[in-house]
Amino acid sequence: MSWAQPSAIVGAGESALGHVPGRSCQSLQAEAMLAALANAGISKDEVDGLVAQPSLVSPVIRHAVNLAQYVGLSSDRVQWLQSSGHGSVAASGGALHEACMAIAAGVCETVVVVSGDNLLSAGRSAGISMLANMRDGEFESPYGTFIAATWAMTATRYMHDYDVAETDLARVAVALRERAADHPRAQMRKPMTVEDVLASPVVSSPLRRLNCAIVSDGACAVVVESLARARGRRRHVPVLSGETAYGMPGGRVTDDMGQVGNPYSARTGTRESSRRALVAADVTLADIDLLCTYDPFSHVPLLFFEGFGYCDEGDGGQLVRDGFLDHGVGATFNLHGGLHSYCHPGNAGGLFMTVEAFRQLAGEPLGRAADSPSLGLVHGYGANKGVFTTTVLAKGAS
Repeated sequence: MSWAQPSAIVGAGESALGHVPGRSCQSLQAEAMLAALANAGISKDEVDGLVAQPSLVSPVIRHAVNLAQYVGLSSDRVQWLQSSGHGSVAASGGALHEACMAIAAGVCETVVVVSGDNLLSAGRSAGISMLANMRDGEFESPYGTFIAATWAMTATRYMHDYDVAETDLARVAVALRERAADHPRAQMRKPMTVEDVLASPVVSSPLRRLNCAIVSDGACAVVVESLARARGRRRHVPVLSGETAYGMPGGRVTDDMGQVGNPYSARTGTRESSRRALVAADVTLADIDLLCTYDPFSHVPLLFFEGFGYCDEGDGGQLVRDGFLDHGVGATFNLHGGLHSYCHPGNAGGLFMTVEAFRQLAGEPLGRAADSPSLGLVHGYGANKGVFTTTVLAKGAS
């Protein structure tokens, strides 16, 4: 959708990232919020809205209200506090869209969107239990299904149907690590090769450890205002549109993995949400020059690339072999290193894509820089491969 009163991002910030022991989700999110406000040049007493993503491993009741108390938001100013519990959908764009809707409705003027968790320091058992229980309680969780296994099934089918090789997946992981190596805040910066990926242990065949997103502690936040208000700030990045596809075209809304009914829902859902977002923003795919997407496993970006329309169905592997990640818009893909190498505190990881897009479009990259980008596309998924969200951001005019 596009909004009658458009919004813009005016600041972004992060907490400490990586392994941050002794910190709660609330502590990490508060740090990110205050960093984002400082980046925007805005006092916390100006904030009248908050969209916060609850912790999965250390939950508290009424998360957003509790976080507002933790940070010390003004009771005279706050109009709306929202705990956005839609998992990676919220982090990948849904929470940002909620903030834009609150502004368009005239409810709020200055909204902070924050996401993060203490997934790594919470301990292995807490993380594994959380991931295992994020499935249908009757037909999926009891049988030990976990997220890597579900994506491994998709990868196996994809590689079989389209003659995609493990080396193609490895190229994606290596490209993301190369980007992270240039970023001072990335969790994983040590260079690696295709051979390193292929030699790493199998997690769920054909996915190896280095084909999988890392596990992190950390949080990030963005500050959103109406475009009219944002034009008075030091810099701003307009939100041109945001679309979410719930389920597959011609079908029904789905949440359970067994109900999606499409092994390539990542491609089909991406095609629908990105098509809507580009139309709503009145731009075309050819206009996009910055690309930030969720990348939980190495084959997932290939399905996204196909869904966007950068190549035909099944040609994602060939696209990468032909050097897509080294030239054109492909060279701007997840310049911070993505979930593979930058930071991934579970469901909360998607908002880091928006932070990176903001920094690039505002002309303030911390790592590798895109070449004067003017339009960015941020994309992610959630709900067991059944929900897809796409946002189009622009470089703000001075």
